[in-house]
Amino acid sequence: MIKSALELLVDDLVAQVAELKAYIESTKEKPSRLKRPSLEDIKSEGIKTGLPALDCESFYNYYEANGWKVGRNPMKNWKAAMANWKRNSGQYQQTNRPVKERPKSTWELTQQLNTIVEEMSQLKSYGGFTDAFGFHWSDEAKRLKFQQLKIARDGLKSKIIET
Repeated sequence: MIKSALELLVDDLVAQVAELKAYIESTKEKPSRLKRPSLEDIKSEGIKTGLPALDCESFYNYYEANGWKVGRNPMKNWKAAMANWKRNSGQYQQTNRPVKERPKSTWELTQQLNTIVEEMSQLKSYGGFTDAFGFHWSDEAKRLKFQQLKIARDGLKSKIIET
């Protein structure tokens, strides 16, 4: 009689566990296909999260163009994707970097070299004197400027040779 009472209790508990499992399974949300948001949905969510309207449009256009997929997989949560879009948007903003200059042609470099050589000759003619022992600078500032021009001239000569 004790054994049968225990067996009845165990059977009752097994039945209750089975009912609980069935209830849990019935209340679980089944994954559904993503309802594609409209541009207005995206913009209203963007206002809540602080994403600029232009970025909202970029987000919408990007995912609309690739079928609301993340890689090869369909998107599950567009709000989470939008939060990531906002977080990563700082990486892709253009900074005010200086525009890279195009390489100068040989003619342009030669013109620049001629200008430097002319400036050097003017400095030398008005910046000193020549005697039996050679050239002497009368002004230290002009001598330093001449040295800078000489370095620039040598650099231009090597650039012209390279091109």
